Amino acid sequence: MQGKLLRRSLTDAIKDSGENERMHGFGYSTYSIMINKSLGLPSKVDRDSLSSELLEKIARRENLVQSLIAEGKTYQQIKSFIENDFNAA
Repeated sequence: MQGKLLRRSLTDAIKDSGENERMHGFGYSTYSIMINKSLGLPSKVDRDSLSSELLEKIARRENLVQSLIAEGKTYQQIKSFIENDFNAA
């Protein structure tokens, strides 16, 4: 249930920011794919089959993305941060 609440927070942030419209209805899937790939997961994954450790990592990335969206960062800025800066840490 916690994962669904976190996921809902991210989708709400994407919707409220207008990102989904700017991405022609693909905002939710685009951000999900980016997060999954940043963790070495396939673009689509069944969360019920993941370990609690991996679910926690996804949740942390979703929280980070949500915060960056709230700060007004663009998808490209967020993607760059996740792929370069965040993964380098």
